Amino acid sequence: MLPGLNLAPDKLQPLTGFLTGRGHAVAWPRLHGYGPGEEDAWEGVTAERWLSDMDRAWAEVSSQLPGAAPCLLGYSMGALLGLTWSLSRGIPLQRAIVLSPALRLRWYLLPALRIMAATLPRRLRLPSKGPSSYLAHQGTSLAAYLALADLMREFRLRLSKLCPQPGLPSQFLAYSPHDELLSTRYLARYQILAAGRVTQHRLEHVPRPGCPYHLGIDAHTLGDSEWAALLAALERWLSK
Repeated sequence: MLPGLNLAPDKLQPLTGFLTGRGHAVAWPRLHGYGPGEEDAWEGVTAERWLSDMDRAWAEVSSQLPGAAPCLLGYSMGALLGLTWSLSRGIPLQRAIVLSPALRLRWYLLPALRIMAATLPRRLRLPSKGPSSYLAHQGTSLAAYLALADLMREFRLRLSKLCPQPGLPSQFLAYSPHDELLSTRYLARYQILAAGRVTQHRLEHVPRPGCPYHLGIDAHTLGDSEWAALLAALERWLSK
């Protein structure tokens, strides 16, 4: 289970509970900068450090559950991190549930990050959208945004070397067509690149006040009916 950028990891508990209730073991890797009291670490995170965190977590899980096939539950940056780690380490995922995966941002966001990176300190905190109760920290460090950009670059590089794509798992991909951050056009292209391994589920919710479309991860952010529809679609996909 991998959270989004600056998302408090326990906010994915409803989804992990859904999986454990169906007999799946769920591991919560400890990512640098996400733990309590890691304010200083949050201001210096890197993509390399998060990938190393994944190495350590998988070593621990595979020693406790020898022979287990790794799968992924990832939201936003967490989806990108899990897929990038799998491709870069040559450790195939059996399945992946990816919610609003940050595979590519809207066209104007990365140039803005590059400009800020050239002129501002990496420890600078930028405002985070969404309710404060969903955040791991008050504000997302520029270092964390740059780590996200580095992961996207590494993912594109690894994906371009797969022809065809045997390293990509069967995926359940849920997203809102109104997402404020992601390039939804790229998600359509990714479905083609993944050669039929992606099942897309469109989130049709109306966000609550203070919640962006991007933050659709539980009954509170999606609404009861859309949350139920998401779980029903997941149930059908898992049973295939």
